[in-house]
Amino acid sequence: EALVRDRMPQYELRPFTLASLDAQPLILLGSITTVAGAGSLTNATGPTDTYRIWAVLADLRSGRILSHPTAWVRAETVDATPVRFFRDSPVWVPDEARAAYLRTCAGNPGDPVDPAYLRMLRAQAAVAEAIRAYEEGRPERALALYRTAAEEPGGLEQQRVLNGLYLANAALGRRGEAEAAFARLVDFGLARDRLAVKLLFRTGSTEFPRDPAISGPYPMWLRQIATRADARSACLKVTGHASVTGTPE
Repeated sequence: EALVRDRMPQYELRPFTLASLDAQPLILLGSITTVAGAGSLTNATGPTDTYRIWAVLADLRSGRILSHPTAWVRAETVDATPVRFFRDSPVWVPDEARAAYLRTCAGNPGDPVDPAYLRMLRAQAAVAEAIRAYEEGRPERALALYRTAAEEPGGLEQQRVLNGLYLANAALGRRGEAEAAFARLVDFGLARDRLAVKLLFRTGSTEFPRDPAISGPYPMWLRQIATRADARSACLKVTGHASVTGTPE
């Protein structure tokens, strides 16, 4: 952003919002992943000290990608701490919006922007605004924007929208609406044969944390997982993983 302002003053930088999309602007997308080493395009399968950042500049009027820069950075220069929305989100499920975004980021100059990404573009902009509002401590505004995103094409095909509806309702103390939103998240995952729910345990224990700020909603989560799985006669394989805290054992 600083480089654009300094070197290309003919461009006006604007945030990714619904209002900005009305002008069909150039749009900058990007992603980051661990890779085997500097200069590598191969994703890392184990510990590594290198990240690859890649981006595309796309023209929404022509629907084509204009450029695709790539850079490699040392892992110690990257802060991988999740921002508030992703830290608080209870469920992770692969979805088509994420896949379409990454396909677009991987495109080459002259390639068309992924049509699925373009179809969901307004929903993506609305949820980006909603996440900002949520992280700024404005849950009512966030909820309104998550609802707007849900009404846009492809909105309910995004786990970020469904997580957002849950988080905003929970922040506003709307327990019934929050539980209904969580049930929809569970259905979303079961329909895709993958449901990753962030259930934390005490270090070295099979007990949940005793802090209600962490484990308070767990009974509701488990009830909805059981109810929605039973409604589908689904068979669940439960897996988990260790944290970075505690002893290896």
